[in-house]
Amino acid sequence: MSLAQYNRTSSWTVLRVAEDGEKEEVRLSNAVEEAREQGLKVVVVAANAKPMVVRVMDFGKLLKDMQAKKKMQAKKAKATDTKELRLGFNIGQHDLEVKLKQGREFLEKGHKLKLSTRLKGADFYKGQEKAMQKLSEIAAKLADLAVVEREPFMHDRSANMLL
Repeated sequence: MSLAQYNRTSSWTVLRVAEDGEKEEVRLSNAVEEAREQGLKVVVVAANAKPMVVRVMDFGKLLKDMQAKKKMQAKKAKATDTKELRLGFNIGQHDLEVKLKQGREFLEKGHKLKLSTRLKGADFYKGQEKAMQKLSEIAAKLADLAVVEREPFMHDRSANMLL
């Protein structure tokens, strides 16, 4: 708060909440002076209330507590990575089963799964529909573990799908 703003607001009456929970109606200038004497800060809690509610507190401690809480929430948050399985256009049956096994392991660990098939040369012009059907078939085989987030789509020269 600038000095000009402080001079305009110093005559305001505010509801001060002390660290011990005591509530008292005082002038803003008195609340600020008392907080300075105690080595604390005046923090506005409810600016729109009549009278405005302020709290006298150790602001550094508040910031430290908020950072610690944020850090704990970040630790508890489960990160979901997106794993990608790249399939060849003419993939063999056994190779497909191996890729499906890998995909199942990723899904069981809670990861999202992106399936992609790179189309090269003539396959790009002739095999787009076949690639999309193959991705849909794979999604049907993994339906017990995953939900299709994004239907098969073409991006550049590859057919992709997100489970």
